[in-house]
Amino acid sequence: MKTLKRIYISLKSRIDQVTDDFENHEALAGAAIKELEAAGSNTRVQLHRLNRLVRQYEERLADLENQARRWSERAVQMREEDEEKALQCVKCLRETRHAIERIEQLREETRRQEAKTRADRKAIEIKLQTLKNKKALLAARQTHGLIHAAIHSGEEMGGEDPEAIFERWEESVAGAEFGFRERDEVDGLEAEFREKEEARDLRAMLDELVAQRSDSGTS
Repeated sequence: MKTLKRIYISLKSRIDQVTDDFENHEALAGAAIKELEAAGSNTRVQLHRLNRLVRQYEERLADLENQARRWSERAVQMREEDEEKALQCVKCLRETRHAIERIEQLREETRRQEAKTRADRKAIEIKLQTLKNKKALLAARQTHGLIHAAIHSGEEMGGEDPEAIFERWEESVAGAEFGFRERDEVDGLEAEFREKEEARDLRAMLDELVAQRSDSGTS
């Protein structure tokens, strides 16, 4: 019992240590994955904002181009009637064209940033999937190592193999079972002989009674 208890305590200590290491590594890996998931979520939000900003720039550009076309038409129409107003229309046209240039620059910068953000999102998704697969693989390998350590702990500790203890236990139980079966067979045989002997005694008593009755009848 002392040997079994010593091996059990040592085995439990080793398994607990491996389990603690596994839980620590799993927790760190889980934290890294959560950080990447948070980064991916932020990237999706940022990408949505950039996409919306590009649409707003395009809507603004469409409006400015319509304004530029109207100012151009007005300048031509007013040239003969009122040159001063025609020049004011040209001035407004020039300012509108400058605004178009600024908005086009902002739109292109936003598109470039949008492309970078989309690439970052793709990279995060690939990295996240890779880490999740690796985490699952390492968890499976860690579990296998834990089971292997439990099975072969007796050999690694240099002590008595737990299998030998269980084998002796099984032999002891089997021996007891055999002893019970042997005793049951002896008891059964003895009961059989007792039954035959009792039957013989009863027949003898019966024969004696019959003989006594016969004797009393003749007398």
